Amino acid sequence: MKRLLGLVIFLTFFMLNCGESTTSEKKCTGGCESWQTCNTEKGECVLTAGMCESNTNCSDGKVCNTTTHECEAQQTGCSSDSDCNSWETCNTTSGDCSLKAGSCLSNSDCTDALKTNCNVTTHTCEEPQLGCSTDADCNEGQICVNNVCMTEEPDCTTNEDCENGQICVNGACMTEEPICTTDADCEIGETCVNGACVIEGECTTDTDCADGEVCVYGECITEEPTCTTDADCYEGEICVNGVCEYDEPAECVTDADCAAGEICDTEWGYCYEAECTTNADCTGEGETCVAGECVVEITCSDDAIGTSFETATVITMPYNGTHTSCTDTSDFFKVNLTAGEVVKITLSNFGSFDLDLSLYNSTQTRVASSLSSDATELFNYYVETTGDYFVKVLPYDQQVSTSYTLALEIIPPCTADTDCAAGEICNAGVCEAEAECTTDEDCGDYGYCWDGVCYYDDWKKK
Repeated sequence: MKRLLGLVIFLTFFMLNCGESTTSEKKCTGGCESWQTCNTEKGECVLTAGMCESNTNCSDGKVCNTTTHECEAQQTGCSSDSDCNSWETCNTTSGDCSLKAGSCLSNSDCTDALKTNCNVTTHTCEEPQLGCSTDADCNEGQICVNNVCMTEEPDCTTNEDCENGQICVNGACMTEEPICTTDADCEIGETCVNGACVIEGECTTDTDCADGEVCVYGECITEEPTCTTDADCYEGEICVNGVCEYDEPAECVTDADCAAGEICDTEWGYCYEAECTTNADCTGEGETCVAGECVVEITCSDDAIGTSFETATVITMPYNGTHTSCTDTSDFFKVNLTAGEVVKITLSNFGSFDLDLSLYNSTQTRVASSLSSDATELFNYYVETTGDYFVKVLPYDQQVSTSYTLALEIIPPCTADTDCAAGEICNAGVCEAEAECTTDEDCGDYGYCWDGVCYYDDWKKK
């Protein structure tokens, strides 16, 4: 009986403690996330060391990445395009906002050959707006400066702000084109230096400056080398004394280096076929051989024609005269015109050489011109204001003197296209050639359209 009672007590004690571990472990119902650990004492999921569920779990200014549940350094800047301006995109790696393709902050961001102006309001590149009198004539974000629309924040204020080979024109860097050949092409107090009109300065050539300086637009400046090694130059060039030069020997130095019938261009060092090498090769009356070309060389004597606005020769309407153009001067004529008239001005009989023709008003502003390389230059001009006008005959890139004929006559104004010749239209009382273009695209990849005419880099119509 005692033995039976002892067995009952033992079984009762065993059943009360069955299944309970000595450490009292508990399971986490449903399991834990990858960034959690099960607390077996409490039977609940807790954060794994170094992981987070919210920013409060992070320190040292870090924030919780709720995707990876890791504490990360707080990103300054942008995380998506919505954090940037409409014309910017977000670099999520660096957190920086940068320009979208085609957007701009200044003209330097515009790489399209036609759309060179940055509209600082819309931040888009636009074609330059030409011909303005007030800011209202320009695109949004532009102002009118010297009758040209430009951005309110110009790319440059002086030539020094531009790259080599460029000049600052109305706040924009442009490839330099010669605007003068002699001082007569410039205003009073200016001189023609390297094809540009500049205020008379301390120098005209490099020899006027100290060692290590060069003359740039009348000012002596320290010469900056364009290269230090051949690697700084384009392919096919080498660095010589700080200047990139073509790495190929000159074909010739003198005419003796060339084949029979060829002469040497000593500036560029190449041989080319010449029309003549001696005067005996020229058969025309009065012709001589000049720079490989048979020409009637005229000794340029002073024909008493004025060479500036101030000394312009006075003529009266109608006019027809033959004169001599010298290589180093332009000829100026002064004539009084009456409002409402249409004057036809023709320049002819100057042989194979290139003369240009322009008309200026009393304020010395050019109002009409013919700048082709044709055998005749001419234009019709409707006179809006009575007063004195100036006719300018300019020798363009000419090597010898030549004679020419200048004619001015009053013609009836047109009232309709039918009053004009075939291919012409009536515009403000003047018959003129029908526009060859309406947009820059009509002029090909390298041209632009201005007043219905295609112009190119050399300012000559092709």
